[in-house]
Amino acid sequence: MKYTLDLPLAPSINDYYGHHAKFGYCTIYIKTKGKEYRKTINTYITKNNLKLRANIPLTLSIHFTPKTRHKQDVDNILKCTLDALTKAEVWEDDSLIYKLTVEKHAPSKEKAGIIIEISKYEATNE
Repeated sequence: MKYTLDLPLAPSINDYYGHHAKFGYCTIYIKTKGKEYRKTINTYITKNNLKLRANIPLTLSIHFTPKTRHKQDVDNILKCTLDALTKAEVWEDDSLIYKLTVEKHAPSKEKAGIIIEISKYEATNE
C-alpha cells in the first residue's frame, strides 16, 4: 500500500485553532481558515477516492515547499495538516502514524504545497 497526496499549504496553527478562556476553563475551537482548509482537504480526499479509514500503523514522508522565504517552521504545518486528514477519514486516528519524516524544500510560488507519501509502517529490528 502506498498513496501520494498533493495538498495545498495549511494555514498557520495560529490561524487554524483558537481558544476561549472563561472562568478558568479553556475551550479550543477551529477558526474560519481552519474550517476552510478542512473543507478543501475533504474535497480533495473525496474526489480522489482516498477515504481509506486506515487502521494500521503508518509511515508518512512529508515534503513541504513554502511559497516565500518568510521564516516558517516545519512543525507549524504538521498538526493542521494531520488533523485535516484525520477529519477527512484518510486514517482512523493520527495516533496510527508510527514514523514521520518531514523535509522542507526551497520556497517556490509555483510549487508551494505539501506532498505526503503514506505507506504501511514496517518495524525495523533495532
